[in-house]
Formats: sequence, structure tokens, C-alpha cells
Amino acid sequence: MGPRRSRRLARKQGGSVDEIQAVVSDGAAMVVGDLQTDDLGLSSLFDDGFADDLGVDDAVVGSCWAALHVAEDVLRRGAADVVVNAVLDGDSHGVPQMDKASLYAGGAVEDRRSTVLEEEDVYDVECRVRREQVQGYCDDFRAYMCTVGHRRIFDDPDEVPSSVSFCGRFRDLEDGLFDGEDDPVIAMASYDLSRPPSSFAEAMRRPDREKWVAAMRRELGKLNERGTFEPMARPEGKSLVGVKWVFDYKYNPDGSIIEGMEKARLVAQGFSQRPEDFDHTHAPVCTKEALNGTYSFTAYYDHELYVFDIKQAFTHSRVREEVYCRQIPGFPEEDPKLVLKLCVALYGLKQAAFEWYCLFLKVLLSIGMRRSELDHAYFIGVWTDSPDPDTIPMPSDGSPLRLMVPIHVDDGLASTNSNALYLWFLRMLKENGIEVVDLGVASMYLGARIHRDRKNRRLWISQSPFITTLLEDWKMYPCNAVKVPLETMPSDMPESKPGILTEHMPFQDFKKAYQSIVGSIQYLASSYRPELSMAAMVLGHHNANPEPKHMSAAKHVLRYLYGTRNYVLMFDPKKHIDDSVDSHIRAAAAFMDADWASDSVTRLSVSGYAIYFMGSLVGWSCTRQRVIALSSTEAEYYAIVHASKRVLWFRLFLMTSGIPVPSPFPMLIDNKSAIAQATSPAITPRSKHIHIRYLFIKNYFGDGTFKPVWVSSSINVADIFTKLLSFSLFDRHRSALGIVPAP
Repeated sequence: MGPRRSRRLARKQGGSVDEIQAVVSDGAAMVVGDLQTDDLGLSSLFDDGFADDLGVDDAVVGSCWAALHVAEDVLRRGAADVVVNAVLDGDSHGVPQMDKASLYAGGAVEDRRSTVLEEEDVYDVECRVRREQVQGYCDDFRAYMCTVGHRRIFDDPDEVPSSVSFCGRFRDLEDGLFDGEDDPVIAMASYDLSRPPSSFAEAMRRPDREKWVAAMRRELGKLNERGTFEPMARPEGKSLVGVKWVFDYKYNPDGSIIEGMEKARLVAQGFSQRPEDFDHTHAPVCTKEALNGTYSFTAYYDHELYVFDIKQAFTHSRVREEVYCRQIPGFPEEDPKLVLKLCVALYGLKQAAFEWYCLFLKVLLSIGMRRSELDHAYFIGVWTDSPDPDTIPMPSDGSPLRLMVPIHVDDGLASTNSNALYLWFLRMLKENGIEVVDLGVASMYLGARIHRDRKNRRLWISQSPFITTLLEDWKMYPCNAVKVPLETMPSDMPESKPGILTEHMPFQDFKKAYQSIVGSIQYLASSYRPELSMAAMVLGHHNANPEPKHMSAAKHVLRYLYGTRNYVLMFDPKKHIDDSVDSHIRAAAAFMDADWASDSVTRLSVSGYAIYFMGSLVGWSCTRQRVIALSSTEAEYYAIVHASKRVLWFRLFLMTSGIPVPSPFPMLIDNKSAIAQATSPAITPRSKHIHIRYLFIKNYFGDGTFKPVWVSSSINVADIFTKLLSFSLFDRHRSALGIVPAP
């Protein structure tokens, strides 16, 4: 079924291309975006593949006028304005009867025109969709496609072919143009060039394909330099591991794309490995408390802070088992029967991270550093004598040379009191065969921006780029901001009416959308936006069976994030909360709190804590208790136990790192009855039922490890992790956590 007539129009804006082609075939139209061919029929669509998921806008369109209608309303995502050009057959069903009012429904189109080209007997219609008129018009592409023109797509979602992201038939049109098995099967695809390709097939079809080809060649060249592959005949009885390309951009600290630095990484599909292909798989990453403790220590002592990266880290290590993989997509061997033996730990192999960690550990130990026994991804170096007197002078204040290195796979942070010591550290890595790249003074680490005020010894961590992207993904940039993450518990909210996002969406798709939003909120809450912890915990309990009201609550959190997208987590050694606690938090201390029987369904209580070190927040938690507390005192007691377990770890971590720790460690609690119960060696009749696993805390209060300090509820920062607060109290505790507007 070849195209009878076609026209192609490309519009370049800001370095990207938004392009749509409408192909008329026997009364049907196919709209294809950003493809590399001028002549694409329906048959070649499926012959060529769409073998993997394509881009972000994959959908089905119907007749000629339906194609234009869908394109004008949908192919606008990520573009300042989109130019749509469709060539309509003059004999096509329904075209002569169409009026502009129906064609341009929604008021989102300008520059409308319709011209009859008599010599070709076609209607040439062009429309320009303005982004500002349709911003946030629909929340979900698929749900919207199901309602365009009151048409139905698919009677059974299982009919969707797995080879196409989204395709199918329009059925039951009002004018009965398409009926039964003769309905045209047609698909549409467009690409958002601000995002990397999701597959090799997509990278090859995009208009910026040459960038990704160059990136793949760079990656393959480096792999060949390391002797990664050894082509050979497939050994008998050996299984093969697949390989695939993964693409990404490199970003500036402001979130803009670095042109010419596109990344292509060849990864093994480790899920296809068999048990005999690997042994150990675990490799540690630095804990939140250790990383934040490094930031706090750096700000307090005004140390230097640097970031470094290991190029192709995993491929530095050899693989111990015999592993064979298939040939590389886009770079086949001359003999298609050959397989590739993996000689190094390629990304994606189950054992790759473990092999890299073992190598890196060996190198760091060889240069005089030691591993923390409480965090195996944290390394400390302390030298009372210079390791290289010719290049590294000792500090003028008589203190030892100090270097602290938390690592996250192949990304490293270095806090030191000597710039020369850091340069020596990099040199030692290179001499031991590690290809390390010095990224200079820390401005971004693990996706978070870092900003410092050295004069006032302050440091700020921001995740505004991630938040902005999250809001844009869910069409909530801009939106109406709110002052608190949640105002009402979802279980107490009235039932919500399904919106355009949920009305036609299958439950599994709705569930995935909800889980995606909640997962992003949980990531922020666990990294540098602790005030979201309560909301993240509450929403997470509905991941298995979300309802529309839960989605409304999740979007309420997104509206809060929109209003606070430029807030940061501040590390300030001079932080002021209240005169009664300032002296404690400027050394090390922990707040803890509970909300008794707060869950109206299960009647479980909530525990929360906040750990401070050198004036700054370094650890926090919000969790539902596992047993039902019979009183508020018992709930507070369980909260003390919950906090003490993490405080014990953090206290030992500081001690083994050579950092002074207050003894006894202050535990700031707002319930005097709970303090009495935790510090008393006696078991009273009212506490006999408490399980022995919760009684261990009495020993630590008794031997002087911990010291209970009563604080007023109004200054107990942990209150923000256990209950929904009024804005005035929420704002006070949020500031005490260090969440403040960016400087």
C-alpha cells in the first residue's frame, strides 16, 4: 500500500527539528516524525522495524483529517511551535464536508489556511500550534489519544503489537468510514531531541544520528584499547549474553546540554547470564549519612572539595569467569557466526561492579588510605608525615594531612585540607592504571548542584534541575504552587473524579504513572529534600493499589515542589534553631519523635528522626512502626529505639574516621514519660508486653553512650517527619532542617 501523494515540511528551531510527514494511502493517513526517508508507506513501516520503543510520542492516527487533528493537538511536546503539513486527497472521505471550526477545535491553532490546488486536486492545509496555548493541555499522551474526536483505540490493549510502542486501529467512526478488518493500521512517531535516544534503532532514525554514531565510535575505540573483546567461534555449551547501546547527554551545572559530549555506552544484558557466568555481585556505595557528613565536615573546616570521575571504570578490571556475548549492534564482525569473548568487566554484567570495587580498593589501600569499616565505600587518608615531601607540604597549623573520599561506583568526591595532596592522589591512581579525570572544584555530584560560600563557611546542595524535569514530564511546569507537601492524609481525602489522566487509562498504566511520580518524590526525600519524607512515606503505602485521590495527593506534592524548586539543603556550622539545643547540634545530636496511631486504617504509629553533625542535618528517617503501640509513650519509646540504631552506626562511623564524637551522645526527645521508660532499668507492669528487641536501648542510656535531653515539641525538628503540620510550624521546622531558598 504505497503512498499516493506526500509532502514533507521541516522547521528548525533552537537547533532541534520538529518534522511531520503525512502520507495519504487509500483514504488513510500516516504521520511520521523525524524519519530519514521521504517515501515511507505503511508496509515499510513494519518491514523496517520500530523494533524497540520509539521516542515519547508514539500513537495511532486515522483518516487524513484525523491525522491532521491529532498532529495539531499532540505533536507539540517539547517544541516552541510545531508546523504541521498534511496533503489531503480531494477524493478522501469526509474532506469536502470538513469545516475549519471542527478541524481547528480547541482554539490552539493560528495561521490557518486551506487552499485547493486544482491541478493536483488536493487540499493543502498548514497549521501552526503555539506551545503557550496548549501547555499542560493533557496530562498523558496515551489517555488523550483515546479521547481525540470521541474515537476508541483498541478494544483489547493486549492487541497492541510488541514491535511498536503504540499502534492500532480507529474504530466506530461516526461516519462509518472504516469498518472491521479493513480499518487502516497506522502509526505515528516523533522525537524530542532534548532527550537522548531510548534505543539504537531510535538513534539511527533521528535527525541527529551522526552525533550518536560518533559517540558510539568513541566508546568502541576505548573498549578496543582495553582489549575488551576477543572474536572467536562459539564454544560448545556456552551461553551468550546480549549487548545493547545506552545513550545519554552530558550536562552543564545549569542543566544545559554540552554539545559534542554525547555519551554512548555499550552494556551487557546481564539478565541473560546464567549462574555459572558469575559469582559475587555486590559492590557498596557511600551511605547518605557518610556523604552528608563529608559536606558538613568540609563546610565546618573550610576544606577543599573536588570531584573526579573514572573513565569506563568497570573495564579496568578483568572478568574471572568465561563470558561470551553476541556481536555489537551497528558494528558487526565480517563473519556473522563469530561471538565475542569478554575479557574485562563490561557494564551490565552482574559481577562488573564487584570486580571494579575490588580493583579500586586494592589501589587505594596500596597508597596508604584505609577503608571505613562502617561504610565500605568511604575511604580515609591521614598522614602525620607527607607522603611526598617534594610536592606536598604539611599544613601550617600543625594538623595532619587529611583526605576523605566517598565513592559511588565510578564517581568520587574528595575533601582535603591540601590541594597538593589531592593532586598526588590523582597521580597515584594514574600510576596504578586507573584512568581518572579531574573534574575540578565540586559544582555537581551525583546529579546535585554544589555551591559554597567559603567566607561564611556555608555549603548548599540543590536538585532544581531534577525537579524541573520532573514537573515538565508530568505537565506541571508551570502550575499553581502550594505551601506544604500534603494538607490531608490520602486515606481521609474524599473520592476524586477521574481526570483526563485517569479516565481512559488502563489500571496498570495508571498504576505505573503513580509509582513513577511517587518514586521520584521518594528519591528527592531520601537525598536532599528531607521535608518531603512524610509525604513520600504516606504515598508509598498506596503503590500497589492507587486510586484517583492518591494521584491527586501525589500531584499536590508536585505543586509544592514547583513553588520550592529553587530551595536547597544548606550545611551551616552556625545554624540556629533554639538556644536550648544549638550547642548540641553544633557537635552532634539527634532529634526523634512519634505520632501515635496516626494511620486511621491500621492504627500503626509513625517514627521519625533527624541527625545533626557540626551544625548541619546529615541523616533523617520517616517510617511506619511495625507494631501497634498501646499509648503515646510506647510509640515515642519505639521512635527512640528506631533512631538509636542509626545513631549508633553514625557514632561508630565518626569514631573510626578519627572525628571527635560527643560522649554521651545527646538524644533530643519531647516526651518525658518515654525518657523515663528508656532510662529506667526496671520493667514496669505497663511495659512488660514490649518485645525484648526494643529493650536494648536501656543499656545504652545506662552505660552513658546516650544522654536523653528533653526539648519542647515546638522545637523538635523530627515533628516534620511524623505528622502533617500547619504551614507556620512546617516552615519553622523546614528552616531548621536547612531547607532554604537558594542564595
